[in-house]
Amino acid sequence: MVASGWVAEVESLLEAAGRSDLPAFQAIGYRQLIRYLHGEWGLIEALDDTVRATRRYAKRQQTWFRKQPGITWFRREELATSRRLSAELDETEDDLGLPPEPEDIDAGGEPADAETLDADDELE
Repeated sequence: MVASGWVAEVESLLEAAGRSDLPAFQAIGYRQLIRYLHGEWGLIEALDDTVRATRRYAKRQQTWFRKQPGITWFRREELATSRRLSAELDETEDDLGLPPEPEDIDAGGEPADAETLDADDELE
């Protein structure tokens, strides 16, 4: 992201806003790059802190999700095929009473039969 102009983007946004205390500038990465642009940190320090803050945020999300009832967790190595994942998701949608996705409805307005899907229709 840095190679694609992230620092220049933050600099441009700061110029346009005229101040750095806006809530959007408190987002992970932006907060660190602003400290770099203000001369408080070096670029490496700002990027290292961005990585640490991202990891901490991801851990908080994992902790939150682990505590939520009714979530079905899938381990990548346990999923034999994308077809199995698709079937598991369909069962979950059925259990929740969710309507089928538009691509799961045939031209006549009826739910598409899983056996009629081509191999190209599989989720990757």
